[in-house]
Amino acid sequence: MITSVSYMGDPRMTFGENPRKIDNIVDNQFLNFRRLYAPLMDGLPNLELTANDKLSDVVLTQDMDPVKRGNMVVRLPASFKTKLYSRYATKYNLNPNDPHLKEALEKNTESIRPDPSIKMVCSDFDKSIASDSTLSTEVSNCIRSTVAWPSSAQTLKGILTAGIFRSIKYSSEKLKKYFAK
Repeated sequence: MITSVSYMGDPRMTFGENPRKIDNIVDNQFLNFRRLYAPLMDGLPNLELTANDKLSDVVLTQDMDPVKRGNMVVRLPASFKTKLYSRYATKYNLNPNDPHLKEALEKNTESIRPDPSIKMVCSDFDKSIASDSTLSTEVSNCIRSTVAWPSSAQTLKGILTAGIFRSIKYSSEKLKKYFAK
């Protein structure tokens, strides 16, 4: 999942890219991903990692308690959290002056804290977001909208840098590979 975040909303992944690209990245670098993200995951209040020595697999369990999940919402980077709050304010038909929304926006506005042991308290608005059955869809939509602009700009820069004819040739080769599978 963590690897796919970088590619959500990227127009290059929509058409012509290897559909197993993310799986290939993770499969070839799994132990490195585990080493990189284990310290972060250890500090999160609603996750539990359990190792099974016989299979050397790790089981990830997430506590779905609204308060603990609300505390995860509070930990999101400020600009991303603002997008998510905006989506939910619209979804719940909240006025921008609604006290629950204002409290959530004013509270804990900095990005993820470097020390995960610092206590962060979620608002009622955070708890309602955390309890929403469409939270994963809303988060995915926010990620797509965050990634779409820079990745589209990068694609256009690539076309301008390489030239239109080289870009067409490159794209046609990618499409041939894509349809050959």
